[in-house]
Amino acid sequence: MCHQPDIGTVVSVPQIHMDTSKCSGCGACEVACAFQREGLFSTVRGSVMLHMEDRVDYFGIVLKRLDGSMLLGRPEGIEIVTPGGPASGGAATSKPVMLREPCDLCGGGDPWCVAFCPRDALSVGGD
Repeated sequence: MCHQPDIGTVVSVPQIHMDTSKCSGCGACEVACAFQREGLFSTVRGSVMLHMEDRVDYFGIVLKRLDGSMLLGRPEGIEIVTPGGPASGGAATSKPVMLREPCDLCGGGDPWCVAFCPRDALSVGGD
C-alpha cells in the first residue's frame, strides 16, 4: 500500500543561498564548481558564474538551479528569474550560465562553492 503525504505538506529542498554584502567578486565559487564537476580549473564549466558590470565594485553571482531558474545575487539584492523571464536591470537569461548544467549541490553533498567561498557569502538552506 502506498502512503500518500498529507495535503499541504511542505518539503524543504536545500538550495544555495547568497549574502551579496559579503561577496568580494573573487570567483572562487565559480572555479570550485567547475573543478568539482569537470576536474578542470575553469570559469566556463560550472553551474555558478561571477556577474560583473562596468561599474566600480559592482559584481555578484549567477547560479543555475535544477528547475531551470537562475538565482541572481547582485548588490541591490537577490532575485530569482525564470527562463525567458525579465530580470530587473537587464536580460540576465541571456547570460552564458543558461547553457551550463544546473546546480545539483555537488551530488547532494557539501557544495564546493560554499566550502571554498573565503567570505562565507554562500550557504545551504531550505527553500
